[in-house]
Amino acid sequence: MSMTGSTCRGRRAGSVRHVETETRFVWIGFTVFAVRPRRNPCGPRTVPVGILGYTCPLVGRQLSWESGSRSARSHTRFAKAAPAMFPVVPKRSALLNIDMQRCFVADSPVAAPDGPAVLERVNGFAQVCREADILVIHTSFVLRPDGSDAGVLAETAPPVRAGMLAKGSESAALHPGLLVGESDILLDKSRFGAFHGTDLETTLRSRGIDTIIISGLLTNVCCETTAREAMMRDFHVFFLSDGTTTAPMGDASATELQKATLATLGFLFARVLTIDEMTRMIREAAPK
Repeated sequence: MSMTGSTCRGRRAGSVRHVETETRFVWIGFTVFAVRPRRNPCGPRTVPVGILGYTCPLVGRQLSWESGSRSARSHTRFAKAAPAMFPVVPKRSALLNIDMQRCFVADSPVAAPDGPAVLERVNGFAQVCREADILVIHTSFVLRPDGSDAGVLAETAPPVRAGMLAKGSESAALHPGLLVGESDILLDKSRFGAFHGTDLETTLRSRGIDTIIISGLLTNVCCETTAREAMMRDFHVFFLSDGTTTAPMGDASATELQKATLATLGFLFARVLTIDEMTRMIREAAPK
């Protein structure tokens, strides 16, 4: 459903022309957000919509629904919309390898069943990135040992309550099987998203980076949160479907959570690819 404002009208007051442009309101779930048209009907200037123009079919296709219309009653064509198709430019890209820590990779109550397999695949892909001059950043989800920066996490997150993410602890350390290059950056974070409360955005912007590739653990928690944060800051996001994995939560299996997260991110937030697909794109984009 959408509600459309007034169509474009212009009037002159002296030498100044006053213009009204229509606004479209689009329902996504239970949230309504407004998007101005990409092109002002009164002139040639393009109105910027940022990364939404690539990732969100509701914006990129300039949809306008009329209440009660056939298109308003059917969601099929939107659910099957083509995925985002932006390119990769190696010199403007970075790999964010999320939380490959002991407690998430293996041998803990919150470890992902496929953690060791993903660790091996990500090690190989990170080397592909280094060879293409793509910056590699490894994050760690850690908190002060005394819990003074845990906040509400101490109430909601079992690993935090158990002290598993205490900085300096064996469980919070990067997995010993993770290969870290000399030029790689290590980034500590105290919340699920890698942008929250860190200098990550400054690090990326200062290097002219506008695209990130996400790998790591856990898919539907820190990886997804970081992907959403990045897209909201107008970074292009590639999300590796077999370079991320998760653990069962509640009544949902790891497979179910992985599938649901990839579907959501691929529809609105990111370009979801396998490691092999991403590797081919990087090598094809490399200078000949």
